[in-house]
Amino acid sequence: MVILDTKKYSNHPDDWYLSVQIVFNKEDKITPYVTYLRNTSGGRDFQFEGHYFDKFLDACQDFDKRGVTND
Repeated sequence: MVILDTKKYSNHPDDWYLSVQIVFNKEDKITPYVTYLRNTSGGRDFQFEGHYFDKFLDACQDFDKRGVTND
């Protein structure tokens, strides 16, 4: 998997460990683009609540809706 972009989940300081990622998985021929929430708390690093897409543009639109902007 290739992480294409990452951004903060929220601007709240208690959410420091949460982020949103858009990922490309070349092994998946049906839905290779995924947006995930990522949790890095407690020394763990895992992705959850994946939204899967067959088109890059659809995944980008979903990524834009999730989390906060990188401003």
